[in-house]
Amino acid sequence: MQTRYKSIFETSLNGIILITEPGIIEDINNSALKLFGYEKHELMGQNIKMLLPEPHRSNHIGHLLKNKETKEAKEIGIGRQLDGLKKDKTLFPFQLAVSEFESSGQVFYAGALRDLTEKKMQENIINGYAEELEKRVLDRTKELKQEIRLRESTQKALMDLTRIYQAAAQNFPNGSI
Repeated sequence: MQTRYKSIFETSLNGIILITEPGIIEDINNSALKLFGYEKHELMGQNIKMLLPEPHRSNHIGHLLKNKETKEAKEIGIGRQLDGLKKDKTLFPFQLAVSEFESSGQVFYAGALRDLTEKKMQENIINGYAEELEKRVLDRTKELKQEIRLRESTQKALMDLTRIYQAAAQNFPNGSI
């Protein structure tokens, strides 16, 4: 069973981190190491907080303790989006799903991470296109309104001119003014 677990753990495309109840990294797979830019020996035995920027860093263990006290899932069993802190101090967005399990009387948490960097970049591109399209629609709407006002004022001028000619024709039937 241990060999199957290790095989799945190490070949997962998602990052997986196992921590103890106080937040100490017990194990981490290659995908998670790649995401954060660390070597395995640099993270083993370290607190998970080193991989999180503020305010997630301060709140992380509090969520786990609150879950233990109240059994109210804030992190456990609920996927959420966070920012990760890479070794080079750059931030990246990721989705996190946490599960809790017990082994030999000790509580552990398994976090599955999915990098959202590319998804966020695509969302930003799409949002940029949407904003540009919205701007073009607003600009074109403004142009059309100006064209409509110009047409209306031209029509009004033509109607006024027509009334003048009609009045002249009625008042001076022989064409002499």
